[in-house]
Amino acid sequence: MLLVSLSKKGDQLERHIESWNSSYVKDIKEPRWSDDQRVALRAISDALQPEDCWMAETAKKPIYLGGDPGTGKSEILVHAAIKAAESGCTVLLMCPTGTLVHAYRERLPNHRNIVIETIHSAMVIIRENDAVVMYAPPSRLRKFDLFLIDEASQIENEIAIRLRMAMAELRHHHVLVLAADYRQLQPIAGGGEMIRWCLTMTQFHLTEVHRTGDKELLEFLNIIRKDQPTRFYLHQFWQGRHLSSDLGFAMQQAKLLAAKRNKHFMWLCVTNKGADTINHKALEQDGVTEAELASGYPGDSNAAAGTMYIKPGLWIRLSRNLDKQRGFVNGALAQVYIHYLGSVGDYVMKTRNIHNPQFTVHRQTHLFRYNIL
Repeated sequence: MLLVSLSKKGDQLERHIESWNSSYVKDIKEPRWSDDQRVALRAISDALQPEDCWMAETAKKPIYLGGDPGTGKSEILVHAAIKAAESGCTVLLMCPTGTLVHAYRERLPNHRNIVIETIHSAMVIIRENDAVVMYAPPSRLRKFDLFLIDEASQIENEIAIRLRMAMAELRHHHVLVLAADYRQLQPIAGGGEMIRWCLTMTQFHLTEVHRTGDKELLEFLNIIRKDQPTRFYLHQFWQGRHLSSDLGFAMQQAKLLAAKRNKHFMWLCVTNKGADTINHKALEQDGVTEAELASGYPGDSNAAAGTMYIKPGLWIRLSRNLDKQRGFVNGALAQVYIHYLGSVGDYVMKTRNIHNPQFTVHRQTHLFRYNIL
């Protein structure tokens, strides 16, 4: 097997590969909690450890976390999961999409008491011809003490009904916490069941925005959520807040921002054609020729992906679920770090957050649509 673009040899190569296999321990810092966040966290903690019969009865009522974007709903779920797991409780964090599952796996430490899955996977909900089949809640739910659900506003009616049924059938003491913003994200199919359920829960509405200290941006977000802004106001706000109209220069600006913040720069495109244009420009600036691109890998036809160029260091966005337990899910980012020649495996990729995070991809496996970020 020939290893390309990797100069390390012998013991040095083995240590290098082992370093990629090692578990990444995340440094989770305690944020500066607002008063409403602190109250919500205390309610979750108290519900997990009722001290008397009255509290035990009250603790059966689910908790609904509401609030505008950036008020810290997800932050509460992260720290509630960590604190519960460290106290010996078992935690199941459920998300409506694989992309959100991947995001939480990046944020949370690899703890034996924390499981992160999509709602469909956790609840074993099977679809046949776009209809949810006869449902029986899985018995494995009985082993969890704390259930956390984020972006609950995206859950469609049929799934919400089965989720509520599963929770109602659990006889052991458990705590359910849902986070949702019903003015932001809604299910693609029918909705309404989740918000009706949330209104019966113990409610905590968060008000203080933590996501940014930019006062102008906060004012803008508050205005557009409630009213239609004037054309003059939009022009004033976006002046100096946009990239160049020249795509090549805009790409350079994006790379500088990504390097400055040490985060991926995400291009949001209206069409697949637009995404392909962005990707080609990024590859062109990285020195990839049209001939090299033409001899690359076929992308995922279901995602309208064209030919992919593979090299170590390239970031790929997955378009299918490959290994849910290890985070190789639809929407996740993975990085190519070894490129093989030969028939065994064409390249190996990894994600940033999970134990033993390797996945070998064969040339005939057309599974990905990539984005250069």
